[in-house]
Amino acid sequence: MKGREKYIKQRMTPIQAIVVLRDAELELPCFRCLSPEEQTEVEEVWKPNESFIGKKIRQIIDKVKEFILSEVEREGKQKTNEWNYTWEKASFEQGMNGSWGSVVDIDPTLSIAEKTISLIKKFMKRQANEPKLGDHFELILPKISRKNMGWYRCIRRINNTVHIANIYYIDVITNSTPKIIINNSVMSEMNAMRHEFANLKLQSNAFATPWSECSNCNTKEGEKRRKIACHLSIAPGISYDVIANSTMSYMQLFSHIPCRSSLIPFQIRNILWSIQDIIHVENCYVPCTRAKKEQTRVIMGKNEFGRNIIIDKIPPGEYQMNERLPPLRKAVKREAIQALENDRYILSCPQKEFGIFWALNETYISSTSLLAQYPNKRIYIDADNQLIINYLTSKDDESFFSCHRAYDGDVLRTFSLVVNKGKQRQEIVEYVNFGIRYSAFLLILLMVLSITMNVSVQSEKYRREVAIKQHMNKVTCKPNNLSTK
Repeated sequence: MKGREKYIKQRMTPIQAIVVLRDAELELPCFRCLSPEEQTEVEEVWKPNESFIGKKIRQIIDKVKEFILSEVEREGKQKTNEWNYTWEKASFEQGMNGSWGSVVDIDPTLSIAEKTISLIKKFMKRQANEPKLGDHFELILPKISRKNMGWYRCIRRINNTVHIANIYYIDVITNSTPKIIINNSVMSEMNAMRHEFANLKLQSNAFATPWSECSNCNTKEGEKRRKIACHLSIAPGISYDVIANSTMSYMQLFSHIPCRSSLIPFQIRNILWSIQDIIHVENCYVPCTRAKKEQTRVIMGKNEFGRNIIIDKIPPGEYQMNERLPPLRKAVKREAIQALENDRYILSCPQKEFGIFWALNETYISSTSLLAQYPNKRIYIDADNQLIINYLTSKDDESFFSCHRAYDGDVLRTFSLVVNKGKQRQEIVEYVNFGIRYSAFLLILLMVLSITMNVSVQSEKYRREVAIKQHMNKVTCKPNNLSTK
C-alpha cells in the first residue's frame, strides 16, 4: 500500500489548480526547473521575441552545416527533439467526451522549419489578447476571461506516447478583493482558514506563496509581498485507496486546490468560498548591487612553463569569438487605454521573478501609500505585482502608470489612461430613451385600440338602430295588413 502511494507521488505529474482574476495576465510555465544551459537551449528553439527571426535564420545556416556533417546532424536533431513540446487545451463542447487541441494553433506533425515559419507569421500579425509563447516556452494568456477556463497541458509526443511536462486547471473569477496586512502578524487570519471535513476526509489550510523580491533598492520604502490563500487538500493519514473509492477520488490528482476553485465540493462551498485572501506586505531594504558594472575582463592562461599569464584584455562591450552575446534588452511595451468611468482594469508587469515597482506619473507608489490613499482598495498592488484598479473615476484621467525593474529602475511597461465620462450617464440616457419609446408605443397602441373600439361601438350602435327601425316598421305594417283584409 505504501509502495503504491510512493510510486504515484514519484511518477505522477501533479495537476496545479489555479484561480485567477478576470482580465489579469496569466503565465503557465511548461518546465518546472531549468538550468542556465537548458534555458539557452529552449531559447534557441522557441524564443519568439524581437531577436526571434535572426535566431531562426542562424539556425537555418546551422542546418546547412549539419547536413554536410551527418554525425553532427543526428546530434542536432536529438537536441531539437528534446524541446519539441506543444501546449494543448481540453475542449468539452461535446460534454465529457472532450478532446485536446493546440492552444497556439501549431500542428505538432509539422517539421521544425514549418513550425518556425508558422510562429514567425503569428508573431508578425498577433493580436493583443491571443495566447502567446514566452522566452522559455511558457504559455502567456493576456487579459484572461471565462472562455479561457479549463485544462491546459504542455506535452511532448514520442511515437504514440505522450510525455506531460505540466498540466493545469484554470478557474476565472470576476471579483475578489483581498485583505491587505502591512508589517503585522497574519497568524490569526491563517488559523481562521483551517477547517476539518471529516465526512469528506478533507481539510483546508492557509497556503503562503514565497516572498517576492524587494520592490526597490537603496530605500527603506521597498516592499516584499506574498499571498496567503485558503487551499483544500486530503486530510493527513488518509490512504489513497480510501480516497479512490469515494466521491473525492479526483483529489488524488492535486496536491491542493484553492478554496475559490470550482473543483471544491458543493457541500462545503458556502464555507470556503467566503474566505478572504490575504496580501501580506513587509518593508525591506536591499542595496542596488544586482546591476552589473561593465569592467575590462582579463583572460588568463598558462605559458609553456606552466605559469599564469595574461592572454587578452577585453574592454567593456567587446566579446570573444564563439562567445554567446548577452540578450538584447526587450522593447518596452507601451499601451494607451481608452476607458470609461467605473471600468475595471488589471495592469500586469513582466519579469515577475525580479523585484519590480510601480510609478504613477513618474512618482514611486507602494502598497502603503495606496492603502492610505484608497482605504476601500479601489487601487492596490497584489502579490504578483499586478496593479489592480477596481473601478476608474474621472480623477484617473490622463494618468500614466509604469512598472520598473527594482535593481536598475529600467522601464518594463507603461500604461496611459484616458478616462471618458458618462458611462452611467449614457446608461441612464439609454434607459430614458427606452422608456420614452416604450411609452410612445403604449400611447399609440392605446390610441389605435381606442379608435378601433370607438368605431366598433359606433358601428354596433348604428346596426342596433337600423335593426330597431326595421322591427318597428314590421310591427306597424302588420295591423294595416289585417285591417285591409
